[in-house]
Amino acid sequence: MSDSSFTPTPLHKLIVFILRELKRELGAIELAKIIYLVDVESIKLLGRSISGDEYLRRERGPLPTGFYRAIEEMKGAEVNVVIHPRFLWPKHSHGLGSTIRFPCNFEPEIEAVVRRVLERLAPLRPRQIEQLAYETEPMMHILATEQERGFIIEGVTVDLSKVEMNQRLARWRENKARHLANADPEYEAFLEGERREAQEILAS
Repeated sequence: MSDSSFTPTPLHKLIVFILRELKRELGAIELAKIIYLVDVESIKLLGRSISGDEYLRRERGPLPTGFYRAIEEMKGAEVNVVIHPRFLWPKHSHGLGSTIRFPCNFEPEIEAVVRRVLERLAPLRPRQIEQLAYETEPMMHILATEQERGFIIEGVTVDLSKVEMNQRLARWRENKARHLANADPEYEAFLEGERREAQEILAS
């Protein structure tokens, strides 16, 4: 894919951000679980996912639907993929590449959420990260359904609406949105004028 036709999505940016922050190679399953846990935390705290992607229940847990395509589009540029031969199947390790074609920064509140998750996950082994993914509300819902049916329902969409949001933050966001919706434009313009005048006085 040529650079001119490449438009990065939030998922692309999140992958690069994670690899840049953790400064180590990650297997595909481990990286996918980290992305999932970041999105779950973002839904809890901000009311929305960061990647904007959907997740499918796979044999080893939740997988972003656009994960492998995003890796393929960044391979050899933002993402360096190393294949390690193994007995049954090769392991693909993903590291930060040397050619970053787009800025991979987020809004401050989003970056704070990502770093919060990465600080918690950084010292953990892949199996521990996988276990944390299974302990989230959406995956626990799927596991309970599988327990009833007696088999893995691989390929089903992971229902992110099962994530329990932080209610205090949810109420704060609602109040903020209500204030903005009911704001008096003339009064807001007056306040903006007062702010500019105060800045000019301080600068003189």
